[in-house]
Amino acid sequence: MKSVEHSDHTMDPSMPVNEVTCQPCDAFYKKYIDLSSEAKTNISQATSLQCSTLWSDARKLRI
Repeated sequence: MKSVEHSDHTMDPSMPVNEVTCQPCDAFYKKYIDLSSEAKTNISQATSLQCSTLWSDARKLRI
């Protein structure tokens, strides 16, 4: 199993976050959070009834 090393997550909460400096967190953000408009629309349409595995998985990411 590959080891994951996170960098420091200390930040000033009064300042906006312009970039994610921790590489594992940045990779997660780019893969699961920073979606294209088309992907956002597809997820929205596929999960509108809130009764699918996709809806449950997407909700876990938001919590």
